[in-house]
Amino acid sequence: MARAARPDPVARAVAAWMSTVAGPVGVAVSGGADSMALADAAIRVDRSRVTLLHVDHGLRPDARAAAERLQQYWRRRKVGVVVRSVEVAARASLEAAARDARLRALAEVAEAHGLAAVALAHTADDQAETVLHRALRGTGPAGLAAMRPVRALWHRPLLAVRRADTHAYARARRLLVIDDEMNQDPRFVRTQLRRLWPQLTAINPAVVDALCRLADSAAAWRAVIDRLAGAIGDDANAIGGADAAVAVAAIARLTEAAGLALDADHLEAIRRACARPRGAVDLPGGRAEVFDGRLRVFARADLAGPAPLRVDGAAGPYTVRGWQPGD
Repeated sequence: MARAARPDPVARAVAAWMSTVAGPVGVAVSGGADSMALADAAIRVDRSRVTLLHVDHGLRPDARAAAERLQQYWRRRKVGVVVRSVEVAARASLEAAARDARLRALAEVAEAHGLAAVALAHTADDQAETVLHRALRGTGPAGLAAMRPVRALWHRPLLAVRRADTHAYARARRLLVIDDEMNQDPRFVRTQLRRLWPQLTAINPAVVDALCRLADSAAAWRAVIDRLAGAIGDDANAIGGADAAVAVAAIARLTEAAGLALDADHLEAIRRACARPRGAVDLPGGRAEVFDGRLRVFARADLAGPAPLRVDGAAGPYTVRGWQPGD
């Protein structure tokens, strides 16, 4: 008797993911094999729930043509693609700037279309590269947790699937694949890391699995720390007296809520300020202040507030303004 064919790992992972999400979903498609495989597998599960999303960063000469090819390809399959063009800010890291612009655009489209989740096509290989990259930068255990399968709007159904499997799926299904030349650009760290992969595999053939296990272990550690940090909240006295890892996690929750992305030195400076009855730390894009036993973090826009109002009076004039940190 013939043995039943084993389900494709891409199809299996995507079907399992869609069974956990209620409502319509978006799938971000760049045109690469990973995202095209993800999109095709999701459509095969339930075409009526899937909206394809593409972001044109304008960084490639053929970016607009690539977007049009994607739209035409999926239109022939009676699937629409929502395309958004973005401007990528000039920053030290072009990769990071492009990612931030892309996620903002995807979040806006998801809100406009009422999508319950947006699927990103990161694979186990991407996870391993992220862990290695962060380790080389000297990240802590929280950073080693790397990407999570689900974080708010963002879902990564293929995070346990190997890149070789997504590429095999794309070939088997004869999907359109648009290679991004920027993936071969040696200026980008990921490109440099991928060139090291043959040497790393020679040392440990299971290097991808090993790095992914490290990420899972770090994520389990982070979950415990996050629970402890959540119980502290913005209590400056509790932050000042907590173990360093818990204190930094509590501070990071507050800074992220204010829209600030800070490095370890700034987080440590805020922790030291919490050990004093009053303290303040100027930050890139904002300010942190210990006041009345609470740690408050403000973005620069919040600090500015409305323009002061000049009011004439018997003993005036007076200047009327809103509350500011330190009042």
